[in-house]
Amino acid sequence: MFRKIVFLILTCLCFVCCFGSNSSNIERDSIPYLSFQETPFIVVEAILDNGVKGLLALDSGTSSDKITLDSAFFYDNVDISKFTCQKPKFKTVFFREIYTGDMSINIGGNSFIVNEIEVRKYKATSIRKGLVGNKAFLDKITIINFEEKLIAFVDSLAVDSSYKAIPMYPPRNKDTQHSTQKFIEVSGLRDKHGKPRQARFLFDLGCTNAGLSVKNTFIKDIVNEKKNVTNQVSIGYDESLNKGTKWEIDSLFIGDIMLNNVSMKAHSKEYDPLEALTSGDGLLGLDILRRFHLIVDYKNNILYLKPNNNYQKFELSQ
Repeated sequence: MFRKIVFLILTCLCFVCCFGSNSSNIERDSIPYLSFQETPFIVVEAILDNGVKGLLALDSGTSSDKITLDSAFFYDNVDISKFTCQKPKFKTVFFREIYTGDMSINIGGNSFIVNEIEVRKYKATSIRKGLVGNKAFLDKITIINFEEKLIAFVDSLAVDSSYKAIPMYPPRNKDTQHSTQKFIEVSGLRDKHGKPRQARFLFDLGCTNAGLSVKNTFIKDIVNEKKNVTNQVSIGYDESLNKGTKWEIDSLFIGDIMLNNVSMKAHSKEYDPLEALTSGDGLLGLDILRRFHLIVDYKNNILYLKPNNNYQKFELSQ
C-alpha cells in the first residue's frame, strides 16, 4: 500500500512538472522576445530604413520624434542627401548637428517613423550607435525581462494578478515638446516639517546612474539638513561611487510596493540630467526598475511591476 501511495505522489509530481514546463514553453513561444544588452542601457538591434543594422539604446525619458546617432555610424550608413541639416557642423569634441527628414526604425518587428536625427560625437565610454526615445513604446505593450535580458513588443497581453498595476501620468504642464513623457507617483517622502510629500518621477529607462534622481529644488524641501546640495540627489545611487552626502529614507512607495531603508545621496556633476526636465520632481531610473519584471502599457497609461531576483539590494516588502 505504501509503495502505491509513493508511486501516485511521484506520478503527480511528474505531471505537474511537465505541465509547468510546457506552459512556460508555450508562453515563451507565443511572445516574440528579442535579446538585449544592458551596458548599462537597454541596447537592442534596430534596422534603419535602408536595411542597415545598428545597436540603439532605449530611452523612455526622451519624448520626441527624434533619434540620436553616433556621428561615425550616421555618416557611414545613412544617405545624408535625403535629410536637411538644420545646424552648421561644429568640429569640436562635442560635435552636434540636427537633420530633419523621415527615417523608419524597426526594433523586433515594431516599426515607427522618426522625423529628426540628432548627430553627436560621443565619448568612447558612451552608448553604441545611438538611442531612440519613447516613440518605440507608444503603439505597443512592451515586456522587459531584466533577468534573462529579453524584451518584446506586443499588441495585446493578458497581465496576471502577480503584477502590480501602477498608473502613469502625463506631464503636469501642457508642454507639447514633452507630451509623451510618463510620470509615476512615489510616496513615503516627507518634507522638512514631517508632512507627507507626494512626488511624480519620470519613467526613465535612460536614467542609468541612479534609482531615483531628484531635482535640487525638490530635495531642499524634503531634506532637513543645513548643507549645500548641488545639481541633483539620487535615491538608490550606486554606493561604489562614494560621492556626496548620504541620508536614509525609512520607506519609499511605488504604488503599494514598499522599499525599505533606501539610501539618498546628494552629489555634484558637471552635467545635470534634470535640467531639461520641465515637469515632475525627478527621474525613476534603472537602478530600481531593473529589479522588476516590467510591462509598459503607454496606450492605457499603466506600468506593471513584479519583483524579480534582482531586487534584494533593497529590503522589499509588499
